[in-house]
Amino acid sequence: MVAEPLAHVRRAAAEFRSAGATPVAGHSAHVLLGVQDGILHDLGDFIDDYARHPRLRNDLGLLWLVTVDDHGPVRVEAVPLALDYCHTASSTRRSSVDHPPPPGCLRRMISRPSGGRGK
Repeated sequence: MVAEPLAHVRRAAAEFRSAGATPVAGHSAHVLLGVQDGILHDLGDFIDDYARHPRLRNDLGLLWLVTVDDHGPVRVEAVPLALDYCHTASSTRRSSVDHPPPPGCLRRMISRPSGGRGK
C-alpha cells in the first residue's frame, strides 16, 4: 500500500488523458488515492483481505458508478464502502465498525491526488 500515486503512475495517467482517455482508472495501491482531472488515481479495494492500516484506512472504499454515453462519462457517483476481512458493506449502514471513519473522511481522501492522507 502507498499513500499517494507514484511518479511514474501519475505520468502514465497524464499521458492517457492527453491521448483522449476518459476516465482513467488506476488500481493496485489498495487504498483511495484521490481524483483529479478525469483520473481516479486508485479505485481502492472492493473486498479487503489485508489488515487495517490506521493511517491509510484501507478499510474504507468507494464503489464507482460511471454513466457513459457515446462521448464518454456523463455522470460519476461514489458509494461509500466499509471493508472487513473479505466482507464489504455500505459504510452508511454498517454498525460493526470497530474504527468508524471520522465525518467527511472519504470526501477528504478523494479530494486531492494524495488521497488526503499526508505523509
